[in-house]
Amino acid sequence: MPSETEICNLALSHIGNLTINTFSDPSQEARKCKIYYPLARDYVLHDHDWGFAERRESLALLANFDFPGYDYAYQYPADCIKARRIHTLSPFPVDYAVVAAPGLSDRLVVTNQADAILVYTAKLTDPNIFDPSFVVALSYKLAADLAQPLTKNLKLQEAMLGMYTVFLSRAKTVNSNEAEKTENRAQSNSFLLARS
Repeated sequence: MPSETEICNLALSHIGNLTINTFSDPSQEARKCKIYYPLARDYVLHDHDWGFAERRESLALLANFDFPGYDYAYQYPADCIKARRIHTLSPFPVDYAVVAAPGLSDRLVVTNQADAILVYTAKLTDPNIFDPSFVVALSYKLAADLAQPLTKNLKLQEAMLGMYTVFLSRAKTVNSNEAEKTENRAQSNSFLLARS
């Protein structure tokens, strides 16, 4: 898998700019990549429920913390970019909300589920974990973010956003197909275990 610098260079090549060796290069491209890369990465991670970024965590209960309409308040995981759902064996989803903690500078997960386990998208920083289709989509999102500050070309920025939309759609399809195969295999295994 490509490195952060290689992903940045792919993005820079989309908009016709010079490549970089590291984020600490003394170039405008390196300075802008250092600023925009983590933002673009987190944005694309948030934009879809990527299988490779899914995590499950038993949430830490906040004792003596009341939130109207919910029985339990839990600490929001530090590496969570997007809460997806509360894990349950029931076919019905569990109601929850992500809220600002009154008097605290953090977010909470509130729900009526005791011992809640949150399924969420984790903030991944290691590009070795990224799916190849995610990398291409990320490169176009980053190119769109870099186009205006580096080229001052609004049409180029719009074109890169269009390419991001196209490649994000393709990446979502690949990701969904992988998730579907995993889900079908798990259902088959459950069926076989039930018959034995």
